[in-house]
Amino acid sequence: RFEKVAGATRWVTLQAGLDYDSNISLRSDQISRPDDVTDDNDGRGWWGVDAGAELFRKNGWGGGVGGAYTGSHPFKADDFDQHFISSSFWLDRELGNRTLLRLSPEGGFAFFDGDEFLRFVGIRPELRHDFGDAGLGTFYVRYAYNDFRYEEFSNEVTLRNRRDRDGHDVLFGYDHQIMVGDTTMLRGGLFGRDYTAEGSDYDFTGGGGWLGVRQTLPWRLILDVTGSAEYDNYESRSSFADPGEGGSRHDVVGAAGAVLTKPITDWLSVSARYQYLNNDSNTQLFNYDRHIAGAFVTIGLIR
Repeated sequence: RFEKVAGATRWVTLQAGLDYDSNISLRSDQISRPDDVTDDNDGRGWWGVDAGAELFRKNGWGGGVGGAYTGSHPFKADDFDQHFISSSFWLDRELGNRTLLRLSPEGGFAFFDGDEFLRFVGIRPELRHDFGDAGLGTFYVRYAYNDFRYEEFSNEVTLRNRRDRDGHDVLFGYDHQIMVGDTTMLRGGLFGRDYTAEGSDYDFTGGGGWLGVRQTLPWRLILDVTGSAEYDNYESRSSFADPGEGGSRHDVVGAAGAVLTKPITDWLSVSARYQYLNNDSNTQLFNYDRHIAGAFVTIGLIR
């Protein structure tokens, strides 16, 4: 998605970087691996571009279009290259001086190892309100239909049907941000989710929250730190579960990240980032963690 840059009608952002991924295949550390399977850590190059244009703004109405592409390629694990393409349109309606209603249809594609992996189409209505000194709040709902293009992981019809991940994804929540002084922005939100899949393996409901802080530091450095936690309760026992793993699947997903950015000019910056993901599941196959660390360059062109 794209946020309008104040005073801009067109903008393009280019990014490229290198990073290290400790678990590029998202392999569980509870599952033994054959001797001929190498470690799952790898370096990776990645790149991306997003662009947008506001098409009109008049008499309380506004609208625009945007598109994005990101790609990555590991140094050793060639079959884990990924590419994502998305586009969106937004229509704004001002509801008074401080309230904005936005409607955003969107869609996209994902490719994995050169093959199409996912198609999705969705829409996101949101209501934004400026509370003045108390900050900016956003209520939102997002609906998407996901069409996964890969073959299910079984030759047996019943298991293929259980593992069919195509489905309806509904996400809803509230986000808020507030300035504390001139150099600190606090952010946070609560969210809920319901996924109704064609196969029972992927039917779940969940929810959680997130917190973040954006701090301006000396030497024009900007530190952005976020953390989140989510609980997902699946309606059935996973067909990937090992014998002895009883009950329906449930996951506790924790994530944390930090990005340190140094602006070089008005249009060029360099950044270093670290991300941690921990998927704590009662089903061993989905129990894993992941560390990512790297650096990247950003070029922003605004008109």
